[in-house]
Amino acid sequence: MSNQKIIPTINSQQSMENFIRDDSPLREIVKSITTEQLQDLGASLKILEVGCGNRTFIKQLVEQRQSQWFGLDLKKNSAATHKGSVSKIPFPDGFFDRVIASQSIEHWYEYATTFNEGLHEIYRVLKRDGEFILNYPLYLHGHPFFMLGKTDRIHALFSPEVWKIEDIRIHHPAQPFYCWQGRRLRLYDQWFMTRLVKRQHKSAYIEQIVLCKNKQDIPRRSSMSHILRGIEKLGYTVLYLMRGVTEKVALYIIRTKGNI
Repeated sequence: MSNQKIIPTINSQQSMENFIRDDSPLREIVKSITTEQLQDLGASLKILEVGCGNRTFIKQLVEQRQSQWFGLDLKKNSAATHKGSVSKIPFPDGFFDRVIASQSIEHWYEYATTFNEGLHEIYRVLKRDGEFILNYPLYLHGHPFFMLGKTDRIHALFSPEVWKIEDIRIHHPAQPFYCWQGRRLRLYDQWFMTRLVKRQHKSAYIEQIVLCKNKQDIPRRSSMSHILRGIEKLGYTVLYLMRGVTEKVALYIIRTKGNI
């Protein structure tokens, strides 16, 4: 394996699309593991893709196997069949055979959606024997858990009282990929990592998890859990607002000094 570092910089002449194009190393991994995961998909199943964006790769895989694809996204220009948030999925209980969140969960907080909210809703719309398949990047972008590679904190989101982890796999690119930029230029991410956290550059990679329900009934929320959820939601909103302010400060420092 080559030790060459791929490190995009503010002075790069490449457009942002070059970092997220279909043949980027991480995108290739996502396409490969998703194809493998859906290889045994039967016919006449209902599949929900959360945060589908404007890409139709998973839709094509599902429809090729004679199953029905549903897409959920908040953006108007997405390929979604239904506009909405994972915090309130517009489908009845036990409707889907599988739910897929590909490169999505790390962005939920950007829409003031807590992990508990999203996971509760996904659990609700899954059938009793349904599966939840998700993959996400580490050391790339999104919520601090993902940007800082806190896999222990991520795995703890899936309570064993509610979810059973069937499989966890990690997938590294053929060459180290050093980049904290995602769907839009996030200079703040790289500045934050190198200047504030003082964390060493680490190659981004993909982790994939397959989950199934560990209980048949939808977990009930107590009045206290509603209060805690409200506090958590407020915290997420503040976190995202602070992120925006800090990003502007970082951009000013970067532009003043010339580079990162």
